[in-house]
Amino acid sequence: MKRLVSLLSLAALLLGVGAAPATAAVTHERHIRHKFHFTQHEVNFCGNTGTYSYVSTGHIFFAWRADGSFHLNSTMVNRWTVVYDDPALGTRTGKSTVTNTGTTRSDGRYKVFHESWNLREGPLTIRNRTTLVWDAKDRLRVQNQVVRVKGC
Repeated sequence: MKRLVSLLSLAALLLGVGAAPATAAVTHERHIRHKFHFTQHEVNFCGNTGTYSYVSTGHIFFAWRADGSFHLNSTMVNRWTVVYDDPALGTRTGKSTVTNTGTTRSDGRYKVFHESWNLREGPLTIRNRTTLVWDAKDRLRVQNQVVRVKGC
């Protein structure tokens, strides 16, 4: 699940960075929707291995401003079924919701990026809130991060 969240967040970042407007005077919006399915074998946050079958739906929205900066907003809902390798754990379903927002400077580089996601899989619940900030010299720092894991 960590890989899915990371891949989708990275996709949101990369899609926005490479899409700066041609001139600062142009303002426009772009809205991308996605839905995909995939299956993979992985380890969950509690260290249990299993085969996960995912369905992910969501959207990414970009709004370019007249000064060349832009705003990003994305929301993804992921649902899955996992068949654990340990038969004693059986089969479970899970759901996570991921929300990202970001704002760039006029040169297209991020200055603030927020990520929030909530996950539930059987007794496991995870809440994550992270804010990343870049300074004028492009040094990245984690402004805040709160991660709560219950149920392992």
